[in-house]
Amino acid sequence: FSGTFINTDISLYRLEHIHTVNIQETVRKIRSQRAFSIQMPDQYVFCYLAVIDYAVKHQMLSESDRAALDESEVTLNKRVVIELYIVCYKNDARKLSKVK
Repeated sequence: FSGTFINTDISLYRLEHIHTVNIQETVRKIRSQRAFSIQMPDQYVFCYLAVIDYAVKHQMLSESDRAALDESEVTLNKRVVIELYIVCYKNDARKLSKVK
């Protein structure tokens, strides 16, 4: 799970200093140095929800962004993250199978 915490730390730093976050790209960069980091869907979900939680607690979201974060929206986001993870994982698996 160390890749999850590294991703979260980098993402929160970027949110705080650059005001942009790209978790998928951060995962790709981490994986270039730490193969197979962040492999489980719940790890992706944790990264996204940690960034959302931080942004809410530090009042970094607009009113409309906060309104969109009701419980049903977060549940939907979890499903979307899991679906994105599956797509990314399949792409990674295809790349790995070509390496052999």
